[in-house]
Amino acid sequence: MTGLFDGSTLITRYLRVVRQVTPRKIVNTLLDGSEHVQIIGTEVTRLAIELAVDLMGREMIDALDASGGLVTVEDEEGNEYSGRILEKGDWSKMRRGYYQTTLTLSIEAVV
Repeated sequence: MTGLFDGSTLITRYLRVVRQVTPRKIVNTLLDGSEHVQIIGTEVTRLAIELAVDLMGREMIDALDASGGLVTVEDEEGNEYSGRILEKGDWSKMRRGYYQTTLTLSIEAVV
């Protein structure tokens, strides 16, 4: 069951979660035109989330974004992730009292 939680408080169940893995690469072009690729450290894993919430959920997400609070996300496969909001897109109104946005979450723990 999918969901975005603040502690044990459900913010919304209406979300789409995509796990993104981004390796740290340094690419140098050599004098002969070939490229040298270096992988530095371990890859960064983040969650890209699209969600819809009511007004109370919007206020909770804005507060968590401002305070750097920890949120928990459960995806469609039942995996639980804890992390903090790195980026939040602009809010758009879906219909009266309901809003949607996108979030990028850093993953601090897989529960």
